[in-house]
Amino acid sequence: MVGRRLALLLAVALGPAGCGDASGPGEGARFFASVSAGGQHACAVSIAGDGYCWGRGATGELGDGRGGNSVSPVRLARRIALTEISAGLHHTCAVTVERALYCWGWNRYGQLGGGGTADQGVPVAIGDVAFAHVSSGWTHTCAVTPAGQAYCWGQNSQGQLGDGSTTDRTRPTAVAGGLELVAVTAGAFHTCGLARDGAAYCWGLNQLGQLGTGRTTPELHPAPVAGGVHFTAISAGYTHTCGLSADGQAYCWGSNGAGELGNGTRSDNASLAGSSTPVLVDQRVFGGIAFTAVAAGLEHTCGASTDARIFCWGRGVEGQLGDARQLDRVTPHPAIADDGAQFAAVSAGAGPFTCGVSRGNGVYCWGRGDSGELGNPTTSSSATPIRIQPTP
Repeated sequence: MVGRRLALLLAVALGPAGCGDASGPGEGARFFASVSAGGQHACAVSIAGDGYCWGRGATGELGDGRGGNSVSPVRLARRIALTEISAGLHHTCAVTVERALYCWGWNRYGQLGGGGTADQGVPVAIGDVAFAHVSSGWTHTCAVTPAGQAYCWGQNSQGQLGDGSTTDRTRPTAVAGGLELVAVTAGAFHTCGLARDGAAYCWGLNQLGQLGTGRTTPELHPAPVAGGVHFTAISAGYTHTCGLSADGQAYCWGSNGAGELGNGTRSDNASLAGSSTPVLVDQRVFGGIAFTAVAAGLEHTCGASTDARIFCWGRGVEGQLGDARQLDRVTPHPAIADDGAQFAAVSAGAGPFTCGVSRGNGVYCWGRGDSGELGNPTTSSSATPIRIQPTP
């Protein structure tokens, strides 16, 4: 989930891989290259390539080997040099500089990919396949190899693994169809991928049009997103999906019960359905926005803009939009950091919170914080972005 720009890898300067303890972060951990917001936890990669997590840790999703929640970032129990980290509902996966994949946390459906269903409190290496990109969903995980082959594993009750079946998989299983993908994004019960030519494909649950195919029937194989838009990024949320075009325009499709499509409307509470094809995010309130990233979350969406702002829309009653107003929004509104931070990246959580990375490599979070997922370091919520406060 993004976040995080789920379609593209973020290149970072990395230190050497090795082993280490789970001690709290020092001064170097105040500076991050990327962040990913999950269900009730968040994780980030430092500019040195170290992984840190904070928030809920009851099922090992923090990866520090200790268990339990943390209101401040804790370093992973294994000192591995990372290029990317992805926080799912209650599990986390990461890709190393050597293209190795590690996962940890909740594992009821085999979403860690190690062949079993036991929870893991520390990062565990997954298989022998080299991966370039990973996305942790609610109860499944997907990843892409450097050559563009997509694999998924975990829960498959709705066909979200894309292998043509509804059988759960505890190890990486190739997505059917032979598509060459540059990125994949795992939502709640659906998944989407992005081809090199910008075409988008989705599969899995589709009762609210979240696959963007123009239909509301499920797909067990990758199906093309309708509308002919070529995307540079794509992000799957709970029951909606959003993509970014080459000219910086954001498109969304699927559910719209809280205005998460950003097209100036919201669905009635009975149907929640918004659009089964991509619709342009409306800029009637704040016009002229060119987005560099988009992130679909639980019932909200956020995007980072070329002028270093974050705009959010959809469900906002818990402060997850960051605009200091605990209101739902049907069009983009800017998040307002008290210290005037300028932002380079954003990740909308599988829970009602959001995190972003500033141009100064600080991580800010906002929304619900009762499990410590804001890292600020309390269990208080916030309707505006607050910079995380690492433990000295």
